[in-house]
Amino acid sequence: TYIKFISCYWDEPNIDTYENEKYWLEKLKKSPYFPKIVVSEDDKRMLVVTDCGEHLNMHNIPDDLLTQRDNILNELQKYNCRHNDIKPDEILIDQGKIKLVDFGWAYELNKENPDIWPKCLGAEFKCNKETSKIK
Repeated sequence: TYIKFISCYWDEPNIDTYENEKYWLEKLKKSPYFPKIVVSEDDKRMLVVTDCGEHLNMHNIPDDLLTQRDNILNELQKYNCRHNDIKPDEILIDQGKIKLVDFGWAYELNKENPDIWPKCLGAEFKCNKETSKIK
């Protein structure tokens, strides 16, 4: 398992990143591509989740990386979820399977992010909404 304490530093008037992470992980719990909550302690803003492996690097890239990427993006679409902050640190690999973590800034795919949210989400890895649709 992995213990994650979620800081309130990034919280905004219309988002609690701890509650948001917990909400999305609960919603995505049937999917094999994301962590599963084992224990949550709201007063500590702590989630204990299943271990999703190690960071993806040049030595552990699976041969079917692009297929797995597409499967993850399709799965997010199936659950109407836009991760909003996919970057290399959020992509892990466990026994050849890609996992996506950190859903603190996730939002409904069919809605625009609130205007108050940081524009830096995703940084240079930010998704181009028009070219990112997976079928």
